[in-house]
Amino acid sequence: MKTERGLGGVLTYESTLQIGTAPKVVVVRCWNVHETKMRAFLERWHRIRAVFHFEVIILVIDPDRDDGSTLRSLQACGDPGYVVPIYVTGPADVKNWTRMLNGALKFLHMSGVRDGVFMISSVEADLDSSLDVFDNVDWRETIPMVGIRHSVPTDCTDEVRDYLGLLQSDPMGALAQLQQNETAFFRAAEFASPSDWAWKSLFIGRNTMQPWKGDMALALKGFDNVCNGFGGQEDFALRTRMRQSGLTSDPRRVFSFRDKRVETGQPTHLGESPMKKIQREINAACLVLRLYHAELHAWDCHGTFVIPPERRDFEW
Repeated sequence: MKTERGLGGVLTYESTLQIGTAPKVVVVRCWNVHETKMRAFLERWHRIRAVFHFEVIILVIDPDRDDGSTLRSLQACGDPGYVVPIYVTGPADVKNWTRMLNGALKFLHMSGVRDGVFMISSVEADLDSSLDVFDNVDWRETIPMVGIRHSVPTDCTDEVRDYLGLLQSDPMGALAQLQQNETAFFRAAEFASPSDWAWKSLFIGRNTMQPWKGDMALALKGFDNVCNGFGGQEDFALRTRMRQSGLTSDPRRVFSFRDKRVETGQPTHLGESPMKKIQREINAACLVLRLYHAELHAWDCHGTFVIPPERRDFEW
């Protein structure tokens, strides 16, 4: 096994890949995946692969939490050649959200990947849209498509429930309004609390099932590890940096996905209810926006709005 060390953790892998410079890749963070769940996961992605022709699934395993069941389950399910496990470990007192994703980006960069499409998912997530959502997608676009999670938490507020209904009835209109709010927020010289609209971002373009353009994620140096202390929202932060760098265009296609754990009220791995998770994420989004508002107004606007070196888990 080989290792690469970064400020945020340690990446361990067997060997790099030969998949070209612009592949389609699925990245999944996981630990303690038992055989029944692994089998369902592989069957789901085998079905999706018929239309989203990805080269590889990177299983990013957290060995600090994994009991060995994930690799055993993969082997029991036939160990498909397009599923590649890597391991990313780090300090126990720091959340593993960004280091696992950045470990995957580091691994892909070492494999010669410079562009392509990264779809980040979870073991549980599944598409709710028909698979024809992948028909005729132009993967060269800066945002090829935007995923919307419409799973309704069992304990959600009426405001959240109403917004999820709007996302189903008018997703493009809701997305346009969200972008207008963000643009107005960053153009304002003085910081104004974004809490009245930032929470709506929690259901649009999240990591789960969301395709990211590889060259943009790599150019911005991945996911900002300041989010680990904020309570998450590293995906929201990356998307914000992309837009403020002028790297993105308006999306022209949306799809929906569901999360059964949210719908059934199962607690997260932090022991939270789905609505408690949303409340944590709202706070994290506001902290990201407060920090980025200050940094953006201090930035010289030349080049890309990259993550500062001290907030990168790995360098490339």
